[in-house]
Amino acid sequence: NRTLIEYFYGDSAIYTFVVTGDTFVLHEFSPDSVFEAQLTAFTQALHQVPEEISKAKAGEFAAQSGKILDALWRPIENFLTPNVTIVPDGPLSFISFEALADSIPANGAIQFYSLGYLLERYTISYDYSGTFLSRKPEKSASSQNKVLAIAPSFSPEAGLQALPESML
Repeated sequence: NRTLIEYFYGDSAIYTFVVTGDTFVLHEFSPDSVFEAQLTAFTQALHQVPEEISKAKAGEFAAQSGKILDALWRPIENFLTPNVTIVPDGPLSFISFEALADSIPANGAIQFYSLGYLLERYTISYDYSGTFLSRKPEKSASSQNKVLAIAPSFSPEAGLQALPESML
């Protein structure tokens, strides 16, 4: 019930590999300078401090999101499950896919709170490599409920105060 999306950002194309339990899809997109600029602007918008965010910027953000989604998400959307693991590459490593706005209100001024985001429809996680992901051991549920908790304890000779609740 999980979809793996792995991106490869090549010199002349971005390749998207989509893998589910029974499906493998390859999508190729050739970015142009406009797409590169939109990707850079979106990345910068994610790193702005709140005082710099304005209503006017919400429209720009939505447009940038739309261009990125049109190129990288919408062509593969029919193959996705609600749980998605993304393996980004190159500049795609700097964007937060769940922050992409995938729906814009039909009328009225565009506000950040009125945009629909991927995080509302997908549970998105990230990994370094599809190969590493496939080699991770399956997590098994343990009914033993054992926990080992370790915390440092400082002696008065070290000149440091003990952490609250760390001493027995």
